Amino acid sequence: ESQQRQHGHALEREARLVPVEGRKVPGYNAQLAVDSDSGLIVAELVTTEETDTHQLVPVLEEVQANLGTVAAETVADAGYSVAAQLA
Repeated sequence: ESQQRQHGHALEREARLVPVEGRKVPGYNAQLAVDSDSGLIVAELVTTEETDTHQLVPVLEEVQANLGTVAAETVADAGYSVAAQLA
């Protein structure tokens, strides 16, 4: 992680300035994986990364660790669209 990033908040030293509705606020980046049949959360991940861009693979690895398998098909929004993750 870059040493030049600004901390988001004096009391939350790990928080980073993350984009929310067109502005940057102190926070974290939370990801969830949900089983579409049951509606249950099967994995969660909280990072200090500012965007979702590189979070798909780590979330799927968390699903694998929790369930021993991943779904045959995964649906994700365009925020995850980095070619290396979609291969």
